[in-house]
Order: sequence, then structure tokens, then C-alpha cells
Amino acid sequence: FEASAGEIEGDVLGFTKELLRRKMLIDRKEKKEGKKKEELGDRREELGDKKQELGDRKQELGEEREKTEKEEKKEKAETEKQEREVPKKKEKWEKPQLIVLVRGKPEESILNACKNHQVSGEGPDITYQGCEAEVSCDPPCDASAAS
Repeated sequence: FEASAGEIEGDVLGFTKELLRRKMLIDRKEKKEGKKKEELGDRREELGDKKQELGDRKQELGEEREKTEKEEKKEKAETEKQEREVPKKKEKWEKPQLIVLVRGKPEESILNACKNHQVSGEGPDITYQGCEAEVSCDPPCDASAAS
């Protein structure tokens, strides 16, 4: 195989240009990938920071919750203590009232002869003896019972 020095020089120059072009393409690609990796790293870092912030906030909320629960327990204990210490107010005595319900119709009431019979003596045995004996009524018993 024989070639002139000019052809060889041209071929070497062409190969060199092709190698440089390919190197530039590879460098560009690596540069783009490097930027992407850098962006991903930055994004990971941001996410890590946010995760840390969320963790810190979660811990703060937990501490606040514990503090609130402790305060509520303390207030409840104090309230219970005060309730035990304060004497209860005594209610004023109200005299009971007797309410008597009676029927309003004469036929529903006790026989007038028994109610009106005057018996001398005292006690429950004597009081109703008039109901067992024949009593003469003036006016007649039928008339007084109807009234």
C-alpha cells in the first residue's frame, strides 16, 4: 500500500479532527450529565433539609402536646383539690308543706252522718262509733248527703 505524504498528512489531519469532534461531544455530554448530577444532588440536599425541618417540627409539636397534657392534668388536679377543700354550701331548711287533696263532690265524701255525729270521748275507737249505730238526722240524712 503506497500513499503520498500529503495524503497521509490529510488522513491524519482528518482523523485528528474526528477525534477532537468526538471528544468535544463526549465532553458536552459529560458536562450535561455533570449538571444533571449536580442538580440532583442539590435537589436531594433540599429534600434532606426539608425532611430535617419536618422532623424538627414534629418533635416540637410532640413536646408542645406533652406540655399541654401536663398543664391540663395539673389544672384538673388543682380543681379537684379546690373542690375538696371548699366546704359545700348547706342548703337552707325549708319547712315541708302538707297538701291535702279532697274530692269536691258530696257523693264522694264520707257519709255526713258519720262526719257530723258528735260523740263524747276521745280516741279513734270512739270517733267512728256513730257510723255503726242508727242515727237520726235532722234534716233527714238523705237530704244532707245530697248537699
